[in-house]
Amino acid sequence: MWPVVAAVALVVGLVGGVVGAVVTGALTDDDSPGLVEGGLEGVDLETRAPLEKPGSVARVAQTVLPSTVQVLAELDGVAAGATGSGFVLDRNGHVITNNHVIADAAEGDGPIEVVDHEGERHRATVVGRSAVYDLAVLHVTNADGLKPAKLGRSTTLRVGEPVVAIGSPLGLSATVTSGIVSALNRPVTTGDRSDDSSYINAVQTDAAINPGNSGGPLVNLQGEVVGVNSAIATNGGGTIDGTAGNIGVGFAIPVEQVRVTADQILKTGRRSTP
Repeated sequence: MWPVVAAVALVVGLVGGVVGAVVTGALTDDDSPGLVEGGLEGVDLETRAPLEKPGSVARVAQTVLPSTVQVLAELDGVAAGATGSGFVLDRNGHVITNNHVIADAAEGDGPIEVVDHEGERHRATVVGRSAVYDLAVLHVTNADGLKPAKLGRSTTLRVGEPVVAIGSPLGLSATVTSGIVSALNRPVTTGDRSDDSSYINAVQTDAAINPGNSGGPLVNLQGEVVGVNSAIATNGGGTIDGTAGNIGVGFAIPVEQVRVTADQILKTGRRSTP
């Protein structure tokens, strides 16, 4: 399996229309805002699937778009130099995104903003982040207008099952693409440098994922989040930002890993060492 994976040039679903952030190993301090003693059990999650029965892509998009956000973070001293995606985790103002979207801003204490479906901007702080699994939890105060997404299960997915990716590819907010699950438990790297690389058993999809989709939700036809879009495969071509675009092979972090990592971060601001 690994030689096959190694033959594929993977790039993180790099943020922004022009630039991308670097995955780092640092984690935030214990006094981070937005900590919750009970982890996921202590926050107000959405408990019911948005759609009782599988719906059309249009219905899924209409239902999940209000739970999807654009993430703008400082990069190399440039405000909003990094652009990615995310989704609202709960009614307490927590947002899930990729670590590589906000890593540079987090290290330099730069500004991070979350732009909701209505176009309103919210200042966000980093609760904690994991370079190993390329996940981060942000916190937004006064988040009454943010609608939480429902976490589903990737373990029930079948190859060939329809899925929908939502995010801000190339800075184009509220973009919806659809496809199928093309493979499961695909071992891929989440880093874009050899010394920062880590591996996940990803959900592979042919739903179009491009730079800027990073951190956005991959959802099933009941509108449940089954993964976090994180990486794409490339044949070595280039786009306006020097990174190859979608060729029909994208990868999402399984939602089960999101649950574990988010729970640890909410409790302590850190991901526990495996």
